[in-house]
Amino acid sequence: WRDDLAKALNRQAERLGTDLLVNCASQEYFSAVPPKALKPKVITPQFMEIKGDGKGPRIVSFFAKQARGAMARFIAENRLTDPATIQDFDTGGYRFQPQLSDGDRWVFLRPAA
Repeated sequence: WRDDLAKALNRQAERLGTDLLVNCASQEYFSAVPPKALKPKVITPQFMEIKGDGKGPRIVSFFAKQARGAMARFIAENRLTDPATIQDFDTGGYRFQPQLSDGDRWVFLRPAA
């Protein structure tokens, strides 16, 4: 069924005329899709927080889950088609961090809640 998921995503991307997929799923759920079977480029936003403990940014799963849902809503409500406009996402105090991002992993950071 893993290949079936990839084929369905490929068909949907083709139907929409896009070569981009924004992965707002958890790592666990998205691991059900074989990445090499996907035709669109996949951008995976990662939501992190900075606490005052000097350990650097880290993912807090509860808040990251909320942020992934908020980003999906942001994309849908604004009918975004340009990947650069996704970087404008700022719900919950998150801000895109180009210096922490690499390639298809886009980091959004905020101070700890």
